[in-house]
Amino acid sequence: MSAPCPVIDDDPVEYVGRNVGTVCEDMGIVVRLHRFESLRYHRAMLCRRTFGRIGWFALPTFWIFEYFGPLVELCGYVLMLFLVAAERLLGYRFLDYDYLWAFLLASLGYGMLVNVLAVLVGAWRFRLGLADQLQRGLVSFSGRRDVLVLLLYAVLENVGYRQLTLYWRMRGLWDAWRGKTGWEKFARVGFREGTAPAHG
Repeated sequence: MSAPCPVIDDDPVEYVGRNVGTVCEDMGIVVRLHRFESLRYHRAMLCRRTFGRIGWFALPTFWIFEYFGPLVELCGYVLMLFLVAAERLLGYRFLDYDYLWAFLLASLGYGMLVNVLAVLVGAWRFRLGLADQLQRGLVSFSGRRDVLVLLLYAVLENVGYRQLTLYWRMRGLWDAWRGKTGWEKFARVGFREGTAPAHG
């Protein structure tokens, strides 16, 4: 559920400008620890010595991979489909399919590797007793079956689900470009047996 954004400074206009509204959720709250709101309203923080690692590394990373990433990924899919269709229509080979399959397998393999390593590191932390109470409440690594299920999801996430999240990310960008600043809230009821979440 969205929480009201705290105003830490007496004059927030200096940080976010006038008539500016954003959805204050996860990343917004994190960025507010250093300055108010999110990416578009913090362009001035990019590559500024004043903001240290946030300005030189964290924000540029978010801009490249989170903001522009969905656009690059969507353009890649559209361009590939366009070239395949052009080949069929014109009878001219635009794509090197050996290279295409090698690139596809490499990118999927990299995504799977990152996910699998994340699961294994999490399981390792639990096994050595390094996970705190919050982490133990979020994910269970109590048995081999739990780890195997997570490893299966780590592999399958790259095929199908990732493409679905691309739709959601593009929809989020589209809403941001249109100036939509609302948040679709829903009631959180936990995991009580026999209850369904009520949407509000």
